[in-house]
Amino acid sequence: TIPENTTAIIPVTATDTDADTTFTYSILNTYTGNNIDGANFSISGSGNLIFTTAPNFEMPTDSDANNIYLVTVRVSDGANITTKNMIVTVTDATEASVSWALKSDEITTSGGAKSRDTQLTYIATYSAAPTKNPSTKDFLVTKAKVMSVTQDSSNPLKFEVVIQPTIGSAPVTVTSLVKAGWNGVNSMPSATQTISVFRSTSLSPRNNAGTNPTGYISGSTTAFNDLVFTFPQDIDAASVDLTSPYTDDFDVVGCTITSVDIIGRTILVDATINSSGSPSDSGEVSIKLKDGAITDTYGNSFKESAILHWTRDNKAPTAILEITSGSGVVGQFVSVSVVFSEMITNFKPSMITVTLNGTPITVNVTGSRSGWGFRFRVGAAGTINIGLDTTSVVPLSRVADRAGNLLGSANTITLTGFVG
Repeated sequence: TIPENTTAIIPVTATDTDADTTFTYSILNTYTGNNIDGANFSISGSGNLIFTTAPNFEMPTDSDANNIYLVTVRVSDGANITTKNMIVTVTDATEASVSWALKSDEITTSGGAKSRDTQLTYIATYSAAPTKNPSTKDFLVTKAKVMSVTQDSSNPLKFEVVIQPTIGSAPVTVTSLVKAGWNGVNSMPSATQTISVFRSTSLSPRNNAGTNPTGYISGSTTAFNDLVFTFPQDIDAASVDLTSPYTDDFDVVGCTITSVDIIGRTILVDATINSSGSPSDSGEVSIKLKDGAITDTYGNSFKESAILHWTRDNKAPTAILEITSGSGVVGQFVSVSVVFSEMITNFKPSMITVTLNGTPITVNVTGSRSGWGFRFRVGAAGTINIGLDTTSVVPLSRVADRAGNLLGSANTITLTGFVG
């Protein structure tokens, strides 16, 4: 019987009646029966039987894995040969152990699986004194570097080990352990610790209005659905305010957030617009994610988002027609301006109507979105009517402002043509 983790010499002796006999020792080279485990041994010329590799009680290599090894030794005096069946039992030895874990006050997330720290502190606690105080070379780490090893002043078997992860633009998986052999052959390595590390101060979310209108909106728009905020890292759901009015995470103007949903790396926001719908109740509407309000699963804060911005316009545009020169004298020109109360779309020169005694007069209209003008020559005495007609145009192409409010009103001008 021998303890594990040692090759242990087992002496084999032979006797002979003849004096000065020289014995030759060997192990049968057929590994069956009583010699089924013979390949695990070697024997010296003087008869010392040893394990070729120190046995491990926890991982036996005998044929039936029960730590009982069968071996047959052969002895020859040159003329005669004899064999001896031997049974070698390996016993469990008390092995020195070392625990290896993050220091209790180390800040981690995801149940200790993640961290944003640029340095991680581990504690190595030995069951017996190491043959020498450990140094940075006694620890095996990946994606990191051992920076220091400090012995605990109150416990000589405890050491504080500082590891610096390799910080980059993406998470890294850091593994670490205490190497074996720190207290002789019976000193085992520690368990391996694994942690994912990522640190960033520039995580900027992106946002868009989704299927909602952008820019100017009219009173007919009362709510936004599924405004999209997309994040570059996994979102820590616990850091998101999911309780109405949701103002911990978002700055809002002119609207009220009604729901916030997390879907993977995306947050979807619904909001209603704070508006009575009256023409005077116009103004700005915006939503923005606050700086540092939400964190990723490593504890890194996301920066503020760009602003989703709209201009709410409940007031319909109007048009004013005004004579800027001319009085109606036959043979002379009359100039007319068309001024809109705000920038408009879909205006067409054909919408200007000028008649003399009920007969249309062709005019040349020029201008831009906010103002137009034209002039015409008075060809005869009579009644001149000047107006703006939008009623005969297909509704979707009628004059409207940028929010989609249709033209509300336009005056008409009546002028008398006369001979001067």
